[in-house]
This record gives sequence, structure tokens and C-alpha cells, in this order.
Amino acid sequence: MKLALTERANEKQVIIIEDLKFEKANTKTAIELITKITPERSRKLFIIDSSDPNIINSFSNIPYVKMDRADSIYAYEILNCNCLVLTEAALEKMKEVFAK
Repeated sequence: MKLALTERANEKQVIIIEDLKFEKANTKTAIELITKITPERSRKLFIIDSSDPNIINSFSNIPYVKMDRADSIYAYEILNCNCLVLTEAALEKMKEVFAK
């Protein structure tokens, strides 16, 4: 896991955002957020700290975006994306789960 994260970080393909919240599921808002973060249309992986249905439903209809929880991520998912977007809480959760 650490090797996969290091690989993405060395390629400057890791973006850490403060928080990700949606009051209701809205794909249009999710697309606007994605284009602000990374305007190119490439495979993106969003890692969140919990299973928020509004976030998951907002991003689920976007073909080049995958979502996963921080406690169930695999190295392959990280290596298979062009851009990794994590929330600060997800990063802390990953440290907690995978530091062992």
C-alpha cells in the first residue's frame, strides 16, 4: 500500500482535500468539483473515510471516476488511476488501518 501511494505521490498525482460533503446526491455538482480539482479527463479515484450515500451516488454515474472507502482500498486501485483524491479524514483512516 505504501509503495502504491509513494508511486502516485512521486508522479504528483495525489490531491488531498479538506472535506467532501454533499447534502443531496448531485452528479452535476460532482462533475463541477472534479473539473476544478483536475480539469483533464482521466481515471480518478476518490477515497473517502466513510460510506456517505450522497457522495457515492453523486460520483457513481461518472464513468472515469471510482470511489472507495479508506479502510477497504487496494494497492491495485491506487496504481490503476491517473489521479488520486483523498480527504484529510480518509488519509488519517488509511494511516490508522494500514500502519500495522
